[in-house]
Amino acid sequence: MSILKHYRLIFSYSGTSYQGWQDQSVLAISIQGKIKQSFACFFGHHNFNIFAASRTDKGTHAFNQYCRLDIEEELDCNHFLKKINSKLDDIVLKSIEACSREFNPLNSKSKEYHYYFSFEDKNPLLLKQVYFTKKINLSIAKKKLEQLLGEHDFSQYTSAKYKNSLRTIYDAKIQESIIFGTQVYILKIRGDGFLKYMVRYIVGYLLHSDESKTPYKVPSHGLYLYDIRY
Repeated sequence: MSILKHYRLIFSYSGTSYQGWQDQSVLAISIQGKIKQSFACFFGHHNFNIFAASRTDKGTHAFNQYCRLDIEEELDCNHFLKKINSKLDDIVLKSIEACSREFNPLNSKSKEYHYYFSFEDKNPLLLKQVYFTKKINLSIAKKKLEQLLGEHDFSQYTSAKYKNSLRTIYDAKIQESIIFGTQVYILKIRGDGFLKYMVRYIVGYLLHSDESKTPYKVPSHGLYLYDIRY
């Protein structure tokens, strides 16, 4: 019986064309499914396993998605990196390196998400990357954001049920940028973990709490998994 080899991978991807990370069915095109299909084509078999740190939602993007690949073969990482990226289209394998079995992508110290939004007229070049919405008082939104720092019960910022909904936000800020001539704001938020849809509900609270009495979940296409720390 062969001993499994383990590899740490970092992917970047556009989530626009996918139903999210998780490979759920034959009909749904997932990021995990696309990666597994491309890997199987390269290896010539399906005898491997790959799992990720975060199961990003439909339409959500990632700058740095960490994964572990378990496979019997010993890989030439540089060769594999060059060859596999020709098969992945809007997914990029940024790095691959051998790791120990102890590396578990789920056991992170913190995750950082970014959410892109704009108050300007819609830019057709950014419709799948930025959430365009009506203008609000950004100073008030920033004060609301400050109140979320630290440990809190975030059960109102998710549609799922958790036994423990306590989470700690280490850092959160809103910065401004110009992208393709459009003024864009970026919420950057880092915490020890996030509930399902939590970041999208937080953005909804910041941008729409004055007009909506119920929790508001903003669209997924403005959300980016930015980085994970171990």
